[in-house]
Amino acid sequence: MKYFDKLDKKFLNYIKNNLSADPASLYLQSASKQYDFPVAFAIEQIECRRKCAKKLSRYLQHIEFIFPTHLAAEQATHQCVAAYHAYLVGNSHNVIDITAGLGIDAFSFANSGNQVTAIELAEDRYEALCHNAAIVTSGDITMVHADSLAWIKENTDRCRFDYLFVDPARRDNLKRRTYSFADSLPDILTNFPLISSIADNIVIKASPLLDITQVKREIPAITSFHIVCIKGECKEVLAMVEQNKEAADPEIVAIDLNENREAEVDVISKWVIKMSQLSNDAPIADVSDLVPQAYIYDPNASIHKLNCSSEICCRFEGLKKISSNTELYCSTELHTDFPGRIFRIESILDKSAGKLLRQQRREVIVRNYPLTADQLRAKMRLKSGDEGFLIGCKVGEKASPTLMDCKKI
Repeated sequence: MKYFDKLDKKFLNYIKNNLSADPASLYLQSASKQYDFPVAFAIEQIECRRKCAKKLSRYLQHIEFIFPTHLAAEQATHQCVAAYHAYLVGNSHNVIDITAGLGIDAFSFANSGNQVTAIELAEDRYEALCHNAAIVTSGDITMVHADSLAWIKENTDRCRFDYLFVDPARRDNLKRRTYSFADSLPDILTNFPLISSIADNIVIKASPLLDITQVKREIPAITSFHIVCIKGECKEVLAMVEQNKEAADPEIVAIDLNENREAEVDVISKWVIKMSQLSNDAPIADVSDLVPQAYIYDPNASIHKLNCSSEICCRFEGLKKISSNTELYCSTELHTDFPGRIFRIESILDKSAGKLLRQQRREVIVRNYPLTADQLRAKMRLKSGDEGFLIGCKVGEKASPTLMDCKKI
């Protein structure tokens, strides 16, 4: 469907020679020239490669790696996240990926020493999957062009897998984003008994906005959740059903990974908590706790999602939550192993002190503050830059708006 029989040297050389060119200019040039290869598809490859330069750097070392569509590139799993999926599954297992898409997860499972079956329904993605598999993996991987649920029904009595991985589409028929399992394609809730019938362990990739407490009520068999970030940006929530693990009180792992070209699992921080420990009953700071040389703690995105301020304050002695609705913490003690950013307060700003910052360079952070970051920057007449951080937030039980000039630790 997408010219996979015409990807000759001229096609690949065009991509290689124009990787740094402006795609809009290439489209204009192509309108007045004749090419003996699908030039529009070649320009599409250049666009996708530029968008995925970091996300799929390991795979893009191969000029022959092909994207069937822009959407397939957008939806592809980050290579370091896929490596984490493979880490969780381990090796020497029989794995089925029932929503293979571009294949990044399936390739990671295969390259980790698993026997993989990758199912894809869309014809163009299936063709790309087969094409790319031959280039990027020497592992044991079998591609299947089928509706995965129909295939499972036909093979329930003949096939059994150690792990089933599913990354359901999270858009409805009108292309709007959806977040719940019931609104995904395939519908995980309705079909959970079916997918459970063919695998001992199930790994479900979901939106970062997934409500884990709601999902646990919907699928009581879930034994763990993994909130996966790349350099502080939340990429997904994984829900796992694992054989021989207790489901009554699921483990929640909030993990922040480094981004690297080798697609390796490089952990920045890891926070493990039980679902029963999720609580926001934490000690609240007062304005008097915010003094020069005290520290401000900003949890990474995965910790923010957990809403576990009580446990955070228990694990790090002396920490207080800045206010009940402000997800920042403060302490006079430095905890270098805190999972997130740490700032040292240089000064608490009043109106006269604020004038001293005019025209200086600051990054602006606001949390539960009356102004947006841009509004506060304009009001304070600050320039962009990383010479320091201006943090605006509400503090204490009275939620008093407060400004702090800080340095990042």
